[in-house]
Amino acid sequence: MPQILLYTINGAAGDDGAAGADGADGADGNTVPGGRLTLATGDSLPTADQTAKTTVYYTPHLHAFISLWNSGDGEWQQVEFTEKSVAVPSTTTTPFDVFGNLSAGDLALSTVNWTNDTTRATAIARHAGYWTKSDDVTKLYLGTCRTTGTSGNCEDSVTNRFVWNMFNQEVRSFRKAHTGSGYTYSTATYRQTNNDSANQVNFVVGLAGGYLEVDSLQLLSSTVADSNAHCGVGLDSTSVNAGVAMIVCNSTALVMCVGHLATIITAVGMHSAVGLERGAGSGTQTWFSSGADRGMLGYFMA
Repeated sequence: MPQILLYTINGAAGDDGAAGADGADGADGNTVPGGRLTLATGDSLPTADQTAKTTVYYTPHLHAFISLWNSGDGEWQQVEFTEKSVAVPSTTTTPFDVFGNLSAGDLALSTVNWTNDTTRATAIARHAGYWTKSDDVTKLYLGTCRTTGTSGNCEDSVTNRFVWNMFNQEVRSFRKAHTGSGYTYSTATYRQTNNDSANQVNFVVGLAGGYLEVDSLQLLSSTVADSNAHCGVGLDSTSVNAGVAMIVCNSTALVMCVGHLATIITAVGMHSAVGLERGAGSGTQTWFSSGADRGMLGYFMA
């Protein structure tokens, strides 16, 4: 039987169909704010002490975008920003919160004073993932600062860390040289180093949970070898050692004693890490607190 071969001949291609309609626009991304509060214009992480400053800046750090609540659209709106500033409030020794909000499509800053060093006058609360002013969700919480004893002044230094960031926290160091050398203190009770209120470092915290680590170092000689003689670190206290004695007076030779504090800060507001000393309760202890290799040093995240 003969084979029958079948062939198919393709026709010419047809014209392309019309393009489909564009899809709906996606929602703005919820970008973690990329800036930091600072007292130095154009510098989000100053290494030099910033003292007697009258302006707080919000400066790009990781990037220059921030998510701000658009109440009209009911969503976070991503905004590209340049450095913004706000005046330090005309208060003394009072914390204040800094907020960012959407204004004519751009970032604007505002402040709210606390009642005192431990209590906010206006609470902050979580809204759609971020902390905001409790009575105005358009105000995004950026951090907390504190005024000094001079009205309208703020400070961020190795002895007074009064700028605390909610976002993009970095290690901020402490350094305070102790006062006093060659004095005696032999009582078996904690007191502030050299009985001087200057021997401490201070800082402000906007939300609980931050990490603090501080050492206090002094030279000590004693007529008796007694480990009860040592130094420590108080947290908001001049009479209670919150840390541990790393090196104590266990001989009559000159000893470098070290008090060490490592802790989680569980309360908001103003805090002090205080250098402490304690005598043996017997013999005579002579303290050499001042010197290049002595004092307080440490760090926290802010």
